[in-house]
Amino acid sequence: MLQVVTFNGNAIAGNFANVIIKIKGTCYLNNNLYLGPGCILDFDGGNIISYDHSIIVGNLTEIRAAKYQIFTNVVLAGSFTNSSFYVEWFGPIGENQDTNTIQLAVNICSALQSCASIEMGSMEYKINQPIVLKNPNQTLICHGTIVLSTDIPAIVLQSTFQNVYVREIKGANNGNWNNRLGTG
Repeated sequence: MLQVVTFNGNAIAGNFANVIIKIKGTCYLNNNLYLGPGCILDFDGGNIISYDHSIIVGNLTEIRAAKYQIFTNVVLAGSFTNSSFYVEWFGPIGENQDTNTIQLAVNICSALQSCASIEMGSMEYKINQPIVLKNPNQTLICHGTIVLSTDIPAIVLQSTFQNVYVREIKGANNGNWNNRLGTG
């Protein structure tokens, strides 16, 4: 049985191995957090904020969290066992432009040693620039709707030689997605 270490509204940093790190309340990442083998980062209604873009380094680490914002200005590195990372973990709200938040989730996932799917929930996402998929073998799953603010491609592939999968995407433009994918 793994030991549970709980953080509730306080600073979090250090080196951990073979523990469940339970996050309750808003916790602050002031230095890098190193999660060794066997760690589970369990968000129990809490979130982690960094003011200096501190890094959480995983080593086959599992993240357990519902679809709400759990990271603010946090960088992820290393490897995680999750099959999906949710855009909501990085904060899109669907009321403003969500381009930067969606791109942040894609970029963070692309930089990890294990490339997980990026999932978008069932809300309406508003973008004003294309989302650029950079990593080979990347999957983007959108259960919601992407609303384009201008006549732009919704998704741009960095290379035409990628095995990128885009599934379950709907457009708010009467489903007319002609010329909405591009390559760059």
